Amino acid sequence: MARGGKGGGKKSSSGKKARAKAKVDRHWGQHVDDDEIRAAKYRKGRSRLLKQKEKNGGNRSDDKRSAIHDDGYHDVDGFARQRRLDDNVGINGSTTSSSSSGFSSDGDSDADMESSLSDNGVGGALDSLLSSIGGRDRKRGDSHRRNDVSVDAMDDDSDEDGVSTTLNQQEDEQMGSDEEDEDVVEVSSDEEELDSIDDDVDSGTTGTSSRGEDGFASHFNMAPLPESDDALAEAIAPLQQVRKVPCGTSHLDSSLEVVLSGPILDRLQATSPSGRDAGQTFTELSSGYYSNLRQVLTRNWKRINSKSLRLNVDANNDLGDRSGNVNQKKRLTSLQSTIYPSLSSYADLQLTAESRENRHDIHNLLALHVLNHVLTSRGRVQKHNKRMKELREREANEDAADSSGEAEVVADGVDEERWRDQGYTRPKVLIMLPTRGTALAFVQRMVSLMGESAHIDHLDRFQTEFSVGVDNGDDYDDNDNDNEEGNLAQRRRTVLQQKGADWNELFGEKVNDDDDFKLGISMTPNAARRTKRREKSGKGKDSSGGISVKFFSEFYRSDIILASPLALKMATSGDEDKDYDVDFLSSVEVCLVLHADVLLMQNWDHVTSCLNELNQQPTKTNETDFSRVRNYLLAGQAAYWKQLVFVSRLADPFIMSTFKRHAKSVGGRLKLRRKVPADEATVCDVLTRVRQVFQRVPCSIQTQGDDRLKYFSEKVLPQIVRLRQKHTLIYIPSYFDFVSLRNLLMKADTTASNFVSVTEYSRVSEVSRGRARFNQGRKAIMLYTGRAHFFLRHGIKGARHLILFGLPEHAEFYPELMNMLMEGASGESEVEVEAPSSCLALFTKYDAHALERIVGTKHCERMVKGEKSTFLFCS
Repeated sequence: MARGGKGGGKKSSSGKKARAKAKVDRHWGQHVDDDEIRAAKYRKGRSRLLKQKEKNGGNRSDDKRSAIHDDGYHDVDGFARQRRLDDNVGINGSTTSSSSSGFSSDGDSDADMESSLSDNGVGGALDSLLSSIGGRDRKRGDSHRRNDVSVDAMDDDSDEDGVSTTLNQQEDEQMGSDEEDEDVVEVSSDEEELDSIDDDVDSGTTGTSSRGEDGFASHFNMAPLPESDDALAEAIAPLQQVRKVPCGTSHLDSSLEVVLSGPILDRLQATSPSGRDAGQTFTELSSGYYSNLRQVLTRNWKRINSKSLRLNVDANNDLGDRSGNVNQKKRLTSLQSTIYPSLSSYADLQLTAESRENRHDIHNLLALHVLNHVLTSRGRVQKHNKRMKELREREANEDAADSSGEAEVVADGVDEERWRDQGYTRPKVLIMLPTRGTALAFVQRMVSLMGESAHIDHLDRFQTEFSVGVDNGDDYDDNDNDNEEGNLAQRRRTVLQQKGADWNELFGEKVNDDDDFKLGISMTPNAARRTKRREKSGKGKDSSGGISVKFFSEFYRSDIILASPLALKMATSGDEDKDYDVDFLSSVEVCLVLHADVLLMQNWDHVTSCLNELNQQPTKTNETDFSRVRNYLLAGQAAYWKQLVFVSRLADPFIMSTFKRHAKSVGGRLKLRRKVPADEATVCDVLTRVRQVFQRVPCSIQTQGDDRLKYFSEKVLPQIVRLRQKHTLIYIPSYFDFVSLRNLLMKADTTASNFVSVTEYSRVSEVSRGRARFNQGRKAIMLYTGRAHFFLRHGIKGARHLILFGLPEHAEFYPELMNMLMEGASGESEVEVEAPSSCLALFTKYDAHALERIVGTKHCERMVKGEKSTFLFCS
């Protein structure tokens, strides 16, 4: 609406803001003819585009204009972000017929905008002049124009992230408070519209003109599933049909096996012709999903992932992918390109092929996915907050005569389904890790991916609490003799080195092995703030489009929760029912269970308990805006939109059954396992010359523990008693089996009852005393639990006979235990000369996964399914 001269007759108030507004009103108060406006728009837009095309060379501007986000926003031309708003609301504030689609956040509602941009190539310049004439950029157009990214980022969640206060407070600070320590960064470039709040929201362009499928939009824009039980079972039935990848995966190592189900398998079959290898298809799909990543992450990805690209651990050697020459266009390794399509489409992942060599590949990819998910989700909320606020402001500022029509448009726009972008609570990602050291390593990956654009609060506190202090607590007494102290330190380093690299990475003296921790992380994309103290000290310059990160935020104000299952179990279960609160887990969209093999050694019941608490209907409102909650959450179907990722070094029945019970994502499933060739089985690592007997015990799945104990008491124990066999080490993987076997030996005669026990609960003095007595032959039998060996890695001396009551979960334990017999046979003088060393391993058909890792895949199939029950290996 045209305004009268001299500020439209309004009395201006004091302050910079009011003076700037009055100046704009005086300048643009005169009437301009519509024909002159259209002619000016065409001339200005055409000349600007020609200059930009000559400057960029060729058709770069055309390629950039073709890269439009799924939410309808342009990647390069910042003025085009106001295109939809200007098309729907006229110069004088009147509405048009396309107002409902003008504020859509979904790609399927943006066809009108895309066609208008393609038909009229001067969209950016036209919108600039149009918005100037209509007076729509008065807030951002004059001396008080700011980078309001961090302001609008916190419209609804200002107190949650600790980055900014309310919008009005921020505007007052920007216009009149130069005495404050903090202020929002002011954008002074000519292209400041490019740095507005919509710049990096849902942004993922990597410089390519063709964009792949946006996994976030495709997954969370799906319609809810049917509510009836029969229709729901029919809808999810295809997700349960798991099949191996058709035509094989020649780009991966031959030992890796990929199994898929759900939409990703259908997409793979549709894009891969019959008889074509799936390796190239995986690469093409991963490249398409990679093109939708946010730019702030892709800037640092090549640097973070350079080592993995150079090694390319699990690539097929026949294809020459391990040559060490990194292709400059290659962004993902062979393993990452196989995992990433399923990961980006929010399929459930069971990765039981992790190793020390490919751990960086997998964890880098997971950190990238987590950050992209959180920033995309938070950016979409920010964008919708800004749009809805603009609608409400226009409604409030309209004259009484024209307010009725505008109010109807605003109500329709706010109430439409496109604004449903949230859950009941804010936490979106749950990451379960075993120790503080593993949590520190994963968080450092995320910080490295965010790079210099991240502004992190409480980082020093995080590093202090999750790393090892300067004083690591020396167990030795102070001694004035420097030589003796040096000998003790050297001995300590030798002992730690003998425990192996895997053990030192988890429990070494340079890592924090505390298993009781929880951490909340909040993130705000497009936050640009700086302090005058930092400017005076010269610690770099903040730029718009950054990420504000806050560690140790409250769970209800966090986007990511990192916790150990023990701490999460304690946090969700109070002393009484009044303290029971798990509502912050009601809207988890991505759940990562990393180092699942280590969690299996701690207490797997805590993991299952935490997974059972996910995606439950909340018991409190928690200040939830239900008009913004997604429909599938309201329908109680959150579990079908949750992505569950298990990463483990081994395939265990407990891990696999838990995954099968909780993996319900409509995105499908991916299972990656490693077959063990005969030459890579751990039985080949046995150095001592001993006959290794594997005995299969017949049993049922319900009574396998009792049947194993019965076989030991009837077949094995009588021979030990009859031969009066000493120096017998009995390895027991399960503590429950240890209790049963201990009770059995205590009831036996004097020879069998002459035993010692080394468990994870034994005191240091008990362990030292028991090991000495067993080595000296004063105790004939030692009971040694699997968890004790996992956490402590004792070197047992004096053992000449080994009995495996069950196969160890970790295959490397088998050669370690076997090589202890070599030390007992040739070590101490107290060891009596007896019969040759022997080894007996009891197993059932339900131990096939553990047996496969020890003897190899082919031998395992024959030993589990064959008619014979006794098998002999000689080293």
